Amino acid sequence: MHAKIIDPINYPSSSMDNSPSSYAFANQIIDTTRISWLQLKVFLVCFLMNALDGMDVLVISYAAPMLAQQWSISPTALGSVFSGGLLGMAIGAMLIAPLADRIGRRKMILISVILTGSAVSLTALAPGLNTLIFLRFVSGLGIGSMLASVATMAAEFAPDRRRNLILGAVLAGYPTGATLFGLIAADVIPAYGWRSIFMVAGVTTLATLPLVWILLPESLSFLLRVQPLNALAQVNKILRRMDVTPFETLPDIPDEHYQAPSVKNLFHRDRATATTFLWLAFFMNFVAL
Repeated sequence: MHAKIIDPINYPSSSMDNSPSSYAFANQIIDTTRISWLQLKVFLVCFLMNALDGMDVLVISYAAPMLAQQWSISPTALGSVFSGGLLGMAIGAMLIAPLADRIGRRKMILISVILTGSAVSLTALAPGLNTLIFLRFVSGLGIGSMLASVATMAAEFAPDRRRNLILGAVLAGYPTGATLFGLIAADVIPAYGWRSIFMVAGVTTLATLPLVWILLPESLSFLLRVQPLNALAQVNKILRRMDVTPFETLPDIPDEHYQAPSVKNLFHRDRATATTFLWLAFFMNFVAL
């Protein structure tokens, strides 16, 4: 098999302003090559991270009946525990996940794993209601940043022709993890108590750190745009594993052409209607959850 040759000089232009775009260049590489084993590993890891998120979000649901009985918690107080986790998820997705544009998708996912796994594990030791609410909030921060980061990572490694299918499969990890973990919780909680299920969930999440560290590369689009230290070596390592000829130098992509994401841009021109309905759909989905 011959390596695919991509010219780092004659890369495409952005459709927005006809200026060089690292995202468009990364897309050219991914769209003109077959899906590699590297990309499949990325998708599988992202699926697993979504499955763990589903587990960590709903673990409180499985523990709630026994927890409420032992602590004599009212439905109102229990609602505060649930709300603490969801509030953390919202803040994590809006304020923490965007930091991945500066530090990288891979680092953000690793940070999210540590934050979520640690908070969920410590929940097993919570002495009271206020501590429980706080730890659910902290775990929500990690879960929210994880959900946004793995979706972005999967999208940036997926070719246009298969992106919707791949993202759908990756996001299916969330209900899959929640369902499978529910079967485990049904056996663990009656036998060992509600605290045990938080320890199982937290340790399981932390146990995936080596897997993420070894199997998950940095986003090609991020490396081409930000060009951090040793970016050329990292890019070429990815290209070789995708059977693409390595570059001698990185393409020169001016920073001034990159526009950081903003909420305002989501309502720019013809995006307002789509953004509003998309937000409404997600909002109602979480209300149902």
